[in-house]
Amino acid sequence: QCFVPRYSQVIVGYNLFGFDLPHLLERAKAHRVKLPFDYATKPDGSPIEVAVAGTEGIVSGAPIKFKLVKWVGEGKVDFVDVFILVARYDGIVREMRHHDLKSAAQYFNEAEPNRPELSPSQILDAFRGDKEKFRDYLRADLWECYRLYEKLAEPYFHIANIVNAIIKS
Repeated sequence: QCFVPRYSQVIVGYNLFGFDLPHLLERAKAHRVKLPFDYATKPDGSPIEVAVAGTEGIVSGAPIKFKLVKWVGEGKVDFVDVFILVARYDGIVREMRHHDLKSAAQYFNEAEPNRPELSPSQILDAFRGDKEKFRDYLRADLWECYRLYEKLAEPYFHIANIVNAIIKS
């Protein structure tokens, strides 16, 4: 079972920092909706950008970069982008040809059997007209992402607990 600190809740996604969270923040801003998370900012108000160590040459020549997102709602919530875990893994082994969710799930033998294969336009068509196919597609994505998270996240939680214990002592 994946070790998750008791005090923490986790929001998990694939390319969470590169797509999902920025998209949600943009849509919320356009519709004047307050979310329980936002970009972390420097004293001058500009977003903090993070470069992920060990990802140089994985997706492009430069390391993966994203704007840091912080939880501003009640409680403690951590964000885990499984895409970054996959990229960090491949930064060590240098074996993976592609880093999208479906390719990563196949590489780690976590691919959902009989998953619907849909192009971006087919995803939109299924959303509009074939709810069952759309649900099956999303369900496969969610299970693959979760299983990759279970496989790759545990060392990072152990490190976070060690660092947290050192800071508190």
